[in-house]
Amino acid sequence: MKKNLIISLLGMFTAMIAQKNTELQSPSWTKDLIIYEVATKGFTSPNGSESGTFRSTIERISYLKELGVNGIWLTGHNWAHNDHFYGIWNQYATIRPDSIDPTLGTPADFKSMIDAFHAGGMRVFLDVITHGVMAGSPLIIQHPEWFRGGSWGMVDYDWDGNHRDLDEWWVKTFTDYVIRYGVDGYRLDVAIYRPDLWKQIKKNCAEAGHPIVVWLEGDGYTDGACDFHQRMNTLSLQIKGIDPSNIANSNIGRYYSARSGDPAFYFVRVYYSDGSVSVGTSFNDPVYTENVTGQLWWLLQKPLYKDMKISVTADPRIAPSNEKHKVEDKKIRIHLSNLKTDKQIVKITVTGFNIWEELWSFGSQGTFSAGTQTPTEIDLELEPIVPDFKYMSTQISSHDDGWETFPAGANPYVAEGSRCVFGYSCMFTPSIPIFMSGEEFDADYKPLPRHTPDLYGKGERGKGTWLYASWLQWDQLKEKRHAEMLADVKKMIAIRKQYSDVFHAATTAQAPSVISLEYTSDQVVPVPYIIWENKKAFVIAGNNTANDARITVTLPADKIGFVPSKAVDVWNGKPLSLKSNTVSFTIKKDKVAGGGIIVIKLE
Repeated sequence: MKKNLIISLLGMFTAMIAQKNTELQSPSWTKDLIIYEVATKGFTSPNGSESGTFRSTIERISYLKELGVNGIWLTGHNWAHNDHFYGIWNQYATIRPDSIDPTLGTPADFKSMIDAFHAGGMRVFLDVITHGVMAGSPLIIQHPEWFRGGSWGMVDYDWDGNHRDLDEWWVKTFTDYVIRYGVDGYRLDVAIYRPDLWKQIKKNCAEAGHPIVVWLEGDGYTDGACDFHQRMNTLSLQIKGIDPSNIANSNIGRYYSARSGDPAFYFVRVYYSDGSVSVGTSFNDPVYTENVTGQLWWLLQKPLYKDMKISVTADPRIAPSNEKHKVEDKKIRIHLSNLKTDKQIVKITVTGFNIWEELWSFGSQGTFSAGTQTPTEIDLELEPIVPDFKYMSTQISSHDDGWETFPAGANPYVAEGSRCVFGYSCMFTPSIPIFMSGEEFDADYKPLPRHTPDLYGKGERGKGTWLYASWLQWDQLKEKRHAEMLADVKKMIAIRKQYSDVFHAATTAQAPSVISLEYTSDQVVPVPYIIWENKKAFVIAGNNTANDARITVTLPADKIGFVPSKAVDVWNGKPLSLKSNTVSFTIKKDKVAGGGIIVIKLE
């Protein structure tokens, strides 16, 4: 018997940007960023493990300039604890954010490094630990009233305590890094807490003639303070490696279509009183659902049912807004069917795009009434989220890959030599690419000798897998495999920069011009896509298999605004033949020189 339950989630996630204008207030260079993460102590080793300094980092700037990256995410600059996390020194166990760590160098050394990066055409972003400091920090001794509670084994700032002097110190600290040293912005670890302070910092810097970019680790409300989010699209699960459930690894056109709301993408979990869970996506694609649930098994650790059907009956598109308001008379409506009749529902969660962004959750802790028994069908009514303006980003890897419980002895780098992952899923997409140092030459992971498998230092030293603790072995570049990967990544970055009028980050304000292509292939490969702008178009196709792939794609002249008369394979430097509205090509197998990817310019 069919039962309908209308579940309203009111007052959640209304939008939120206090600025009066309706455009991103970001420096013009933001859309062209290619971000490369540097963990200062393991990036270079002038005197053995963990001996990297600002001065030794300068010695690698010519390499980074040749690589072509233009944004350095520096995860090591301020005074921090020697072994609080994973048994090694790292930025996240901060002691004083307003002091340079003496083991890295002097303030003068720091300034020299920033200047050298700028001379090499690279902007520098500092990591900011926003939640607190280590116990025993001089800040706690000087201002105990600034702190309350704790997390991550540290003492947290009392951001809600109305401490005007704390606010002023915070704004001054991060304004001074820009004015005194010339840094170009910040990555905010964990959360933003006080968007108003970061908006003031950005205002101060802009008025001083040095506009900056601020970006947040996760996704969420920033009141317009952040220009993009690091984890908007991550290609990996940090305790598992490459994420096959992420459609960006198999269908970029569908990814951006879903991200932009056409077709709608929702991932639903229905929890029963016996601990079991029904799962499904609005795509109702058996292969995709299998990928999602397979990757979720480690997260849920509960019996899963994959036969729930989901249909989106109403999905209003809500444009990004810089004004706080509620969505009036617009609701998302999702119909669930084929639920378990012999089980009692206790909770339902709905994710608006990917498995990390749980936007609607209700049940034992929300408005869902378990007294409705266990209906076979349910209608959900959700209040839409009003998005803020931000640039899109794609992370291949970051320092958090290889987090504790990652398989012992496995390589926490994500691409691991895959040109398909690097190019198809990231470098040629309309987003800001982000990747960890060493990824560009398929580095073999070597942990720092003090690195432990446990977050708080337990376990055998030298056996951890946290990517922050990667001890880069630069002599690997003498080996053919590593040198070939570096050459191919350089080529990808060069192509992206040469055609930056097409290959640049889009914003959430408008769906980017990228769609999946109709194709045939003799191998099971990711779906080719086309990206275009102003009557310039490129076909991007990847091959993540161990065989060469022969592919034919159909070109949608009606979509890109012109009929191509010429096709040039800019990856391999040769012309291709157009036959009517199709073009055929071969992509070499992945993880070899020149393989895994093709870039075709249409004229």
